[in-house]
Amino acid sequence: MTVYFDSKTGNVRRFVEKLISIDPSIDAININDLVEMDQLIEKGHLVTYTTGSGNVPVTTAYFMERYHEHILTVSCSGNRNWGRNFAICAVILSAQFDKPIGHRFELSGLDNDISIFLNIIHSY
Repeated sequence: MTVYFDSKTGNVRRFVEKLISIDPSIDAININDLVEMDQLIEKGHLVTYTTGSGNVPVTTAYFMERYHEHILTVSCSGNRNWGRNFAICAVILSAQFDKPIGHRFELSGLDNDISIFLNIIHSY
């Protein structure tokens, strides 16, 4: 299973590292490491973050514009201090690209968030 991720502060990267520690079969790819984003990619799940006051990160937006047909679910890290904008990037991407929301979690996620996310991606 492939998980594509975008991380700014390290929370999403830490979340993905926790996923891999539990399920080493996960192939995690930082979307910023894709060479000019013109590589053929496998179907997978996207994990990203919300930036500013409820915006999709530019790198995530570019990735989704090019590869949305390969993405099965969108998940997002956030901070509950943002209130209704908590992890709203997942809601925005879900609506824009007609993708199901995998999971919305706080910061780098708790053990329960890891379990929920793994159950979701393994159902595909």
